[in-house]
Amino acid sequence: MTNGELDTDTGKITGSGYIVDEPGAKIRYDVQAADADNKVQFVLRATNNITWWKALHVFVWVNGNWVGSKRIETKDRNKESSIDFLESEMTREFQLQFWKAGAFGVGALATTLIIDSYANKGQRITFTWERD
Repeated sequence: MTNGELDTDTGKITGSGYIVDEPGAKIRYDVQAADADNKVQFVLRATNNITWWKALHVFVWVNGNWVGSKRIETKDRNKESSIDFLESEMTREFQLQFWKAGAFGVGALATTLIIDSYANKGQRITFTWERD
């Protein structure tokens, strides 16, 4: 991560910056207050130059395993998608997997980020895919 901050002690993500900035993927994050204190909101955006699908898979920690919970994607003209996690749906951590279209229609994992669920409660975290 660059610029903003992921506090490794608390698992809280703050500010703005990039979770990945490489030739094959550039993903910006911006943190704002959510519309309620009892949830975490995730937003996935794709800039106009992005034409292939992008996805955010959110996993939760259950009994010592990562379990797929929710997924959002952008594709074609759909440039933004969002999901909410209410406090009642949270476990101790979220694993965020960022995927993009790959060769022959097979997805390719771009990066993974693990954050504390409860430390990020009340936040709206927007991820903008800027380069593919």
